[in-house]
Amino acid sequence: MIKHGWLTGLLVFFTIAVSAQSLDVDRKLGAQNARLVEQQMGIYQNDSLTAYVKAVGERLVAGLQDNPFTFRFLIVDDEMPNAFALPGGYVYVTRGLLPLLNNENELATIMGHEIIHAYRRHSVKQMKKSILPGLLELPGNIIGAVAGAPVGDLINTPIRAGNQLVLAGYSRKYETEADKLGVALAARAGYDPAEMNEILTRLSAYITALSGDEEKRNYFNDHPYTPDRVKRINKEIEKLDWQAGKMIHADLPHMLDKLLYGPDPAKGVFVHNTFIQPETELVVRFPDKWHTVHENEVIGAAPAGEQAVQFITPDTALAPAQSAALFARQFAQKYQIQPTREGEQTIAGQPGYYLQYKQNSKQGPVLFNLAWFIVNGHHYRLVSVNDEPHQDALTTTLQSIHRLTAKEKPLVKQYRLRVVQLHKGEDLNGLSARTGNVLSKKMTLLLNGLTLTSQLQAGKSIKVVVEEKYFK
Repeated sequence: MIKHGWLTGLLVFFTIAVSAQSLDVDRKLGAQNARLVEQQMGIYQNDSLTAYVKAVGERLVAGLQDNPFTFRFLIVDDEMPNAFALPGGYVYVTRGLLPLLNNENELATIMGHEIIHAYRRHSVKQMKKSILPGLLELPGNIIGAVAGAPVGDLINTPIRAGNQLVLAGYSRKYETEADKLGVALAARAGYDPAEMNEILTRLSAYITALSGDEEKRNYFNDHPYTPDRVKRINKEIEKLDWQAGKMIHADLPHMLDKLLYGPDPAKGVFVHNTFIQPETELVVRFPDKWHTVHENEVIGAAPAGEQAVQFITPDTALAPAQSAALFARQFAQKYQIQPTREGEQTIAGQPGYYLQYKQNSKQGPVLFNLAWFIVNGHHYRLVSVNDEPHQDALTTTLQSIHRLTAKEKPLVKQYRLRVVQLHKGEDLNGLSARTGNVLSKKMTLLLNGLTLTSQLQAGKSIKVVVEEKYFK
């Protein structure tokens, strides 16, 4: 419930404004957020797979009537299985979704769903009843910094890193419409619409296996419950009259051979709560039991109660003291706030610089801390917003920062998807032992769309995941 009159008025104005928006708004929002996706998530560089996804997408888009957008199809370098669309026709498939796909029909039905989100302008329509989320509400004058640039960008970074602005969930109404029209679009393009249920069920089971949290029906959750969703899709499929078309690529799994699986170690990896960036050799340990986040050039962590947040980003090539002085000067000019503490601080054995600002709130003092430091010639800044009890956690994090050691290098590993053939008389356990498959039997079955009762014959292609050294 909205209690503040000024906020109610703002939302009424926003509703009117969105209702009158032209298609140019979709294009502008899409272009802006596409840059954000590229910056925060990264685009997966694989020409053959990208061309394939684009070809499937263009085949689907050809079935749209009066399409006002120029659609673009790309693969996002994110290990979590997902697909999403931005306004104006930007459609993305994550690298993490690809290993779950067993045929082109599954890919097409997922992409058809996302194409409909953009085509039917679901994001723009939903904006009129959405309030953008934030990671922390900051008190006093620091609220002004959140809205300002360039200082505000420091605080806004972890909010963007959580992808909340880009990947906001759709209402059940829009999800149901995207399912209905998406399977119809796939069918018109010659794809089997029933495969939508196969990939949705597999995706739900895979996420459950990864997280340990079973999907539950929740009437307060906007996203449809998968079994209910499958039933509704089946009813829609019964109404469709379609003919199977020729696949662009008849053997999708073999296209995925050697695909990177899981986090990309070149971007850095978390080993428990220790972050290791093998390319720049930065190592930092965040507090135990804190939730960590890593989105391209942003790494950070926050405790469960969100009374604090710490994050690190690359900085300009200025000396730490110069960067701190520039920040303090801009901050004072714009917000008339002076640091409560500042000074030189040794970080990772090199001269660094530290600033602290203090603001009062109803919950008590809030500390806004910044530290600039250099590791292996690379410049960084650490920002922490926290209450006083969490100030010691910041000290611990700063003390942990160091350059990667030879002893730590073996901790950095990478994983690859491999497509292998089952030998005569071999079961999945034997195949895993022979190939070095690191997945459990349950996850191997899931990845391949198999069950315990599936008939496995010699020569059948099976997707496995193998471990490789990052440092040769």
